[in-house]
Amino acid sequence: MSRKEPANTSTAGQPFFSRLMQATPRTIMTVVLMIATLIRMPLLTRTSLWYDEAATWEQSRGTLAELIAKVAADNYPPLHNLILWLFIHLFGDSERILRLPSLLAGVLAIWLLYRLGEEIAGSATGMCAAALLAISPFHVWYSGEARMYALFCALGLAVMLALVRYLKRPDTAGFIRTAVLGGLFLYTHIYAAFGLAGAATGLAVFAILPASSSDLSRKTAFKALAALAVSALLFSPWALVLFGRAETVVYDGFWIAYPSADMLRTMAREVAGNSQIFWLLVALAGIGLLLTLFRWRPSTAFPATIKWLLPPLVGFTIAPVLIGYALSITLRPILFDRYLIAAFPGLLLLACLGARSLLPRGGALALIAVVLSLAAAPLDQVVLDKLKPQFREAAFVYFRESQTAVSDGRLQPLYVYNHESALTLSYYLEGVTDIRTLDSLKIPRTEDPQQKIWLVASHLNKSEWQRLTSAAPDGYAETFRWQGFGWGAGGITLLRFEDIAPSAAPTHDLSVTSHPAGSNNPPD
Repeated sequence: MSRKEPANTSTAGQPFFSRLMQATPRTIMTVVLMIATLIRMPLLTRTSLWYDEAATWEQSRGTLAELIAKVAADNYPPLHNLILWLFIHLFGDSERILRLPSLLAGVLAIWLLYRLGEEIAGSATGMCAAALLAISPFHVWYSGEARMYALFCALGLAVMLALVRYLKRPDTAGFIRTAVLGGLFLYTHIYAAFGLAGAATGLAVFAILPASSSDLSRKTAFKALAALAVSALLFSPWALVLFGRAETVVYDGFWIAYPSADMLRTMAREVAGNSQIFWLLVALAGIGLLLTLFRWRPSTAFPATIKWLLPPLVGFTIAPVLIGYALSITLRPILFDRYLIAAFPGLLLLACLGARSLLPRGGALALIAVVLSLAAAPLDQVVLDKLKPQFREAAFVYFRESQTAVSDGRLQPLYVYNHESALTLSYYLEGVTDIRTLDSLKIPRTEDPQQKIWLVASHLNKSEWQRLTSAAPDGYAETFRWQGFGWGAGGITLLRFEDIAPSAAPTHDLSVTSHPAGSNNPPD
């Protein structure tokens, strides 16, 4: 009797996709996370800080008491600032350090999305969604910004993962985990309340529907709702602060524009990468929901629990858009693309569900390939070319061109017109010069006629920019001008005015010169 030949387990000579499908999910995800990290790393230092990032730095660099007081006067909760406070006091406040928590949170979000997809619809769906998030230009950009958005996204996925696990395996530890993560999520951004409200609505709908053959009991659903209620209770101290700020926003207005059809289309492009990707994701998400929730026979491609795990996910994904839009058209506009970053992974997960519902064996890979081809150009632009207002470059040019120091060794004063310019330039020029904010569109005369007047004009409308750039005192003439990218008329314009004299240099323009990244002060 002959022995049975051993199975050939070698993958040599097999097609690439065959070998890929035989790789373990953890191996594939390790590669995805490595690629995601490499894509995001250049954004730690490639661009200048802009006003919002500088505001976060200014709020987070003092004592904890100062941090809480400053954030309480703003429009968001303090969790990201607290994390940044720890990083600043441990590692310093370079651009790289200020943005590092966002990069770490961005990569963590990709892993959490994989685990969430795995729990709901299997590892293939989770890997598909994680890969899409890894190459998302929207998510890549905010993984390189010293703001709360990457953390907001990661904590949203963390609380949804905890909630799904609790629904599948209810225990005390899962209840506490869901409640605590929900509280942390709320302490990250006000839109967290909209996401949790949507998830709670999905749970409530299941709990009040007639009993089905599902393994999820109404008792478990109500316990999950109780965990989210505990999250709200944990957030209640800061909610009182935000209620006061909300009244100010309603009566005094906010900077966000009304959500017109054009603005909504722009937001869709920004979030998805372009219009084609957005409509592809929406269509596949709708198909996935229809085929999963209303299928005559259970699918072998997904776990049997998927039908009662989807409603909280759908609510979590859709509610921020609907609630944000409703408040925007009834009270004050508050709907903006980056506020939806925690909901966006839910759309990716539902789209992957739709792709696998249509093509169980190749749908996920096909979707990744199509999105990658469509997102290649916007992703390249985000990683290599997209700019923030060039305050760093303006500070460097000023430092280089300002040759005459005052008696204490500091450079001549630099005038600005608004708080946005003053705060951001103070990050790069603190301890180097005095930054003085003008009370009006008029530049004061210096006491010393030999002293040059330096001015940065930014965040201005056309009329303001024209008046300010021609507002030199009598007897002074413009002798230097540099312009860089910025928002508003004229971008960011650095001007020098000098007392008119035969030796005064003629006005000249200077092209953009980048200040070496990674340090917040110009070089010695």
